[in-house]
Amino acid sequence: MNLPIFITRIRDLLFLPLIVGLTYISSASAEQWTVVALENPPYSYEKNGVACGSAVQRVQIAVEALGKQPRISIVPWKRALAMVRSGEAHLAFNASRNAEREKYAYFIQKPLIEEVYVLYKRIEDSLPDQTNQLNTQGLRLGVQRGYNYPPELQGFLSQARKEILDSIPQALEMLIAGRIDLFIGDAGPVDYWLNQAGLAEKITPLTSTETARPVVLGRQPTYLVLSKQAVTRAEFEALNDVLNSQATKDSRRATLDRQMNTATQNCTQN
Repeated sequence: MNLPIFITRIRDLLFLPLIVGLTYISSASAEQWTVVALENPPYSYEKNGVACGSAVQRVQIAVEALGKQPRISIVPWKRALAMVRSGEAHLAFNASRNAEREKYAYFIQKPLIEEVYVLYKRIEDSLPDQTNQLNTQGLRLGVQRGYNYPPELQGFLSQARKEILDSIPQALEMLIAGRIDLFIGDAGPVDYWLNQAGLAEKITPLTSTETARPVVLGRQPTYLVLSKQAVTRAEFEALNDVLNSQATKDSRRATLDRQMNTATQNCTQN
């Protein structure tokens, strides 16, 4: 055997375990960050004890880019905000922005998810596409308990004949059973549950007679928030740069943007 080649191979054999070991130590010693999110598929949900979803993946990659090890859990939303306020959690998503939350949390500049609110009805029902006509007809409108609907919806909601519901699956069941006439919800999660329940051929968004597209009643950006008790200003700015920098044009960023735009389910756990 050629002597230089032999020496090179011996060197590789000697140093490979050291390199692997150092890589493992670096990963194992990374600071662990507690990340919490609400159950909101396809963006964030739990499957076989593992946090999944398009937003979960985006946040995980961004946090790891800072050299931190994210531990992501799905918890009730009030608890998630309380954990951020106290510093028990480093960050949470997806939060709408208001002055009260800005007192204890940093908000990433770019929205993580834009909620798009539309009305859903039984496919056989013929209804007007003007909200004032819907209200005057006294139709029963399902709304989800605890939801922070965007400001432009408040006038419509204040006049509607509301039925307060606990979840999207419950709303779909009541719509099929004729116990409500309409349900207002964020299109991404509602469409997810329609497909899961096999109801996409029975329930449809209310569409405009002019454009044949769903009538969008309102939009609301929601954000990744970081605890001021647990995260330094420098760490916040670093994560903000990872997610928002216009200079970040690599394939990883492009892949993440496609995941958010399509809001597709992509969990690696079976």
